[in-house]
Amino acid sequence: MYRRFQVVAAVVAAILVTNPSYALTPDELIQQVAKGESRLTALRASGAITNVSTGQRRWEGEWAREGVKGFLRGKTYYYDDGKETALHDMYAFDGEQMYTFQEESFGGTIRALGAELDSVNSPGVLLGQAIKHRDRYTLADCLQEAEHLEILSTESRIEGRPCIEVAFTVVGFLSLPDGSEEPYQRASKVWLDRKRDYRPLRIENYNSSEVLPLGECDSRGTGIRQVVDHIRLEQVQGHWLPVSGTVTYYTKEKVILDGYTRVQLEAMPPKEAAQHTKSVRVIAQDDGPWRIDVKGWDVSDSLDPGLFKIVFPSGSYLVNKMLGVSGYVGGMAREEVSTVLGRELGTSQIDVAASDDLVERQHRTSSDSPAEGISEVTEGAEERNGIMAIASLAVTIALTIIVLAGLRRIRAKS
Repeated sequence: MYRRFQVVAAVVAAILVTNPSYALTPDELIQQVAKGESRLTALRASGAITNVSTGQRRWEGEWAREGVKGFLRGKTYYYDDGKETALHDMYAFDGEQMYTFQEESFGGTIRALGAELDSVNSPGVLLGQAIKHRDRYTLADCLQEAEHLEILSTESRIEGRPCIEVAFTVVGFLSLPDGSEEPYQRASKVWLDRKRDYRPLRIENYNSSEVLPLGECDSRGTGIRQVVDHIRLEQVQGHWLPVSGTVTYYTKEKVILDGYTRVQLEAMPPKEAAQHTKSVRVIAQDDGPWRIDVKGWDVSDSLDPGLFKIVFPSGSYLVNKMLGVSGYVGGMAREEVSTVLGRELGTSQIDVAASDDLVERQHRTSSDSPAEGISEVTEGAEERNGIMAIASLAVTIALTIIVLAGLRRIRAKS
């Protein structure tokens, strides 16, 4: 009997060793994810993005990230009647400030880093770095700052790999065109590979504030926004990193119920028509799915700081929204800048020539700003000011002469 008990105990122990029950708290999960990311101090890679359905290229270039700094440079492809056009652009950000430059338009911007949630042009998407802000927050950051975090399962499977399934809600602010900010809450769900640095194998991002089934919408018609899946990991310099993956976008589509036609529904009062329709989330056919292929991963302790600032070439047109000034790098008269802005942006948005203190403020802060190359030349304005001053002086002298002459006549008469 005792030997039989020993055999059973040994079998049970073997089962437990080979299939251990995996359990951890949310704090322990965050620590594990952060630990896996902490070894990736500075990353650099090149890659390409293609349309899975058509094979058309969307983007190719290089990408880098270090802490709260990021960089991306490459070619974005556009298609019109089958004709391919490539535009060369780049962006870089350092902390709260972002720089962009587009070669074909020879123009750039300096502005506050906004919440560009839908960017796909980055290998960082496969690392979970596009959940909150584009490449600005790591996955561990999002989990740490989550409004709500729940471990749904520690025994999930993605393509046969053991995963931890986690749902959480990110909180942030969207930067609006008028400079104000709008708060948001958006849910996400990730599946993390338990045995390979807790790297994501699948990511679901939602417009809604809660996780919903893929096709369902909330009361506002929002739900699933983006799915990142088919992520393939390989070891690079001793680290598990993604070398490919797919990004799919979803959009809202209204479905007619109860057998009515669209013509009949359009003839109904809106409230009545709403009772016979519902919204679902479907794959956006005109936007992907997109395949991201990454190559040339380089993991290092640090990168060149100059990589995260753009040196704007002389003659390029730059809008510095941080300082509220605009102009051509290398010099341009303010009235010309105002004309350009009036045509392209509208003077109601930015009126560079409205106040001299814009130029003064720019020169006071130029030593701390990458926009120091902008010099709004005011020689024309100074010349006009000089002419106006001379004219004013001449008028004053003329009036003085007239007054004196009048006084003499009065004295002569008296």
